[in-house]
Amino acid sequence: MDESLLLGLYTADVMRQIDVTAIQGVGIPGGHLMERAGLAVADEILERYEPEEAVVFAGKGNNGGDGFVVARELFNAGVEVTVFTLAPAGEYAGDAKLNLDILDKLGVDVREAFDAEGAPAEDAIMIVEMADVVVDAIFGTGFTGAAKGPAAAAIELINDAPGAVVSIDIASGVGATQDYVQAADWYRKAAEQNHSLAQFNLGTMYANGQGVAKDDAQSMIWFGRAANLGDAGGQYKMGRSCQRASMDGLPADAPEARIEAYKWYQLSAAQGYKNSEGAYVTLTFKMTRADVAEANARVAKFSVVKKLKPPQG
Repeated sequence: MDESLLLGLYTADVMRQIDVTAIQGVGIPGGHLMERAGLAVADEILERYEPEEAVVFAGKGNNGGDGFVVARELFNAGVEVTVFTLAPAGEYAGDAKLNLDILDKLGVDVREAFDAEGAPAEDAIMIVEMADVVVDAIFGTGFTGAAKGPAAAAIELINDAPGAVVSIDIASGVGATQDYVQAADWYRKAAEQNHSLAQFNLGTMYANGQGVAKDDAQSMIWFGRAANLGDAGGQYKMGRSCQRASMDGLPADAPEARIEAYKWYQLSAAQGYKNSEGAYVTLTFKMTRADVAEANARVAKFSVVKKLKPPQG
């Protein structure tokens, strides 16, 4: 995972200013930004999850257009894709409509998510439950208020999905200008459903005391859960924690802490997390050959913790 993705989140106002600068100031067409956004999300999904089946929920605005680009790229990569729109095709416009039309020409399975009475489309629940990845492309950073109608129903389906959930820009239904307390609450809900990036973000909030009381132990619990799900940022944080333990703890405990630090750094570096690359190499000079061999053995044995569907009710 690209470490730049772990930078601080933008508010809706800042994101709007960035869009205006890019489109009006620099002259980059909005459709080009949509294409770049969709490609980046699709690449991350393919690298992180290697899905066989994916579902995309697409709202009527540009966030939905981003989702159409994601659907196209996943389809072209051989993933079985189903796109659920939240409105009839005729209600989409601009760049979003352009990308929806492309899906139609490619033969991608596109259907309305709900019927006239608001009930889920035929097989919708089953398709969502079978998907390895569910893409939330309903609302972007400009959303305010409370989700209603088909959008609220789609968000409920997404929240119940057993597969990984990837939200474009921000989880739909969450305002991008809301305070840290509500953000922490939403991250916790997603983290408890084994969303690794939410676990990383919640760990960061505990580490910094943002929206929750500063708690280093809780921070490391969430970083650890993210790390075990294969999140490169979480693995780096675990490496840092173990390295500190090797310096602050008893001398007898230092070798074990360094072995664990090396393991996490190397796993993170293997995903291209640049901060980890130098860290585990530097750590090697403080370790015996036997300890390095043990660390490499643990790396070889590491497997991502199986993602279980959270208990219902």
